[in-house]
Amino acid sequence: MNHALYGKGLESVLWAGTVIESSAVREVQRQSSDKVYRSGIGLVDRPIPTHFVVLTKDCTVEVIADALEILRVGDTTREAALAATDVTSR
Repeated sequence: MNHALYGKGLESVLWAGTVIESSAVREVQRQSSDKVYRSGIGLVDRPIPTHFVVLTKDCTVEVIADALEILRVGDTTREAALAATDVTSR
């Protein structure tokens, strides 16, 4: 596997994991200028996002988000991604 995180622990991940002290999370925080954002109801504390890494048979998926919900679908990665984005099927 030729991934930047492989020698830093990714080699022991079997399916999904999180990156500790992620430079990508630090960059997202820097770009959002503060840990607070404006919403329709005023200022809201923004949680520190997590850097998730999910290994599929086809690729390595990296997601920076507050949470991750995993829905396993028995098709190709592309078909599963399309099914997951179809909210009418849930």
